[in-house]
Amino acid sequence: GLLELGGVWSLGFLQYVTERDVVRHYDVAYSWPIFRRKLLGQALSLDTNQLGTNFVGHPIGGTGYYFAARGNHLNIAESLALSAGASFFWELFGEVNEIISINDVLVTPLAGMSIGESMIQLGTFFDRSRPNWHNRLLSVVFSPIKSLNDLLDGQTLVRAERFDQYGFPADEWHQFDLSASLATTRQASSAQGESANLSHDWRLSLSSQLAHLPDYDGAGRHSIVFSEGNFSTIDAHTAFVMGGGLADLDFATQVMALGYYHRDAHNDEHGKLWGQGTLFGMTSGYQLTFHNYDRDGLRQLDQISTIEPVALLLEQRGAFGTGRAFVRLSAGGDFGGVRPYALRGYYARSDTVKLPYVLEQHSYYFGLGARVLASAGISWGVIELLTRLRVEGYSALEMPVPIGDRLTALQARLGCAIPSTPVRLSAYGEQRTRWGEMGGAHASRSELSAGFEIGARY
Repeated sequence: GLLELGGVWSLGFLQYVTERDVVRHYDVAYSWPIFRRKLLGQALSLDTNQLGTNFVGHPIGGTGYYFAARGNHLNIAESLALSAGASFFWELFGEVNEIISINDVLVTPLAGMSIGESMIQLGTFFDRSRPNWHNRLLSVVFSPIKSLNDLLDGQTLVRAERFDQYGFPADEWHQFDLSASLATTRQASSAQGESANLSHDWRLSLSSQLAHLPDYDGAGRHSIVFSEGNFSTIDAHTAFVMGGGLADLDFATQVMALGYYHRDAHNDEHGKLWGQGTLFGMTSGYQLTFHNYDRDGLRQLDQISTIEPVALLLEQRGAFGTGRAFVRLSAGGDFGGVRPYALRGYYARSDTVKLPYVLEQHSYYFGLGARVLASAGISWGVIELLTRLRVEGYSALEMPVPIGDRLTALQARLGCAIPSTPVRLSAYGEQRTRWGEMGGAHASRSELSAGFEIGARY
């Protein structure tokens, strides 16, 4: 495990010494006075790397650390601790030209845990599936170090006792959705002078939900506390404007490291399910969002990337014969990098002040905020209605002017499953609003999308 951790660290160092995005103005190098200040916690600050380095590169590195630990059968807490230690070791010895970066010490292990655990849960799921080449390939893709260690150690994979029609474990609830859609988007006019515009885009989506909990959507009575990442989600969406560029890229993971699960459901004399289930616990998440709120080209692509160290999630599920319903609510605090939506308006003012390096050169700030995710759904036979709400808000740290940003996204979807197939057809609508304030300048834009989707659910 330490050799694998060292391998990840060495790859990171090789990338670091060849990378152009290095904070050179600190001029730290390997000198004992500075190194002593690092050890004493006196040489630390938020760094000035690009958003992609801080909130994409470091999460990837943190995922590698977490894979190395968890792939050697350490538990979640042990793997997170080892990842945090590796991240701190990197700050001491790896980043030669920099003082200790507060944001890296936080983002690397926490984002790595959220991404890594969600992927390892998927890899383990495919390990338990029917033994065939594509399940083995998916296991290697989602948990490569664990798969390598299992092979080297001669481990025999523990398969499920029963499989569903797709070869997946019948005793483990899962929902994989893959879809493609065409949509029309109208961006409204704004108080800042942007005129309304209409465009068309095509979209691809992939989502995974796993609940390694007994009878999560079946008949049974259970009341358990768990701490092995038994509930996890991965969501990936992208959209492109027809004849244009990127419209949206969204990647998010969420894993419940500690939770409580209750289930009380039964089958009646006709074999139909009745009852309810409750899931409650602490989650950790990572999110990367690029979205074009200004397809007229007046602003840069909006960027937000955050970690959610701790959030609370509550879910209630119900079964009533041929129907199902659920409500899920998650809320927690965020830390991340945000491109201020009012930046263009701020530069147009006459009373601007000099901005810090990271905002002036890289157009983002470090922010603290909160995020609320809510979803609800009801199905009856082959018909399903889903709604999702996302609300986020951020305030800047260490800035000479007040900066705040908010976004909301509300989606409603009506779908129909094709009997005896995984195919689903859906119509959906989505409303998004982006708002920003910076030093007295304000900006806002809303958009409305509607589209038709074809997908598959396994």
